[in-house]
Amino acid sequence: MVLFESAADAVPYRPDVLRMLADPGLGPSIERVARSIGYLVA
Repeated sequence: MVLFESAADAVPYRPDVLRMLADPGLGPSIERVARSIGYLVA
């Protein structure tokens, strides 16, 4: 999602990897990033 046109380059046109958010392998990464920015993953 791009909120501002100037940020369009921050999001790759085609991602290197496509995974569903429900993929169990993403859990640890999502939790780590969420913790680092003060979010709780339930």
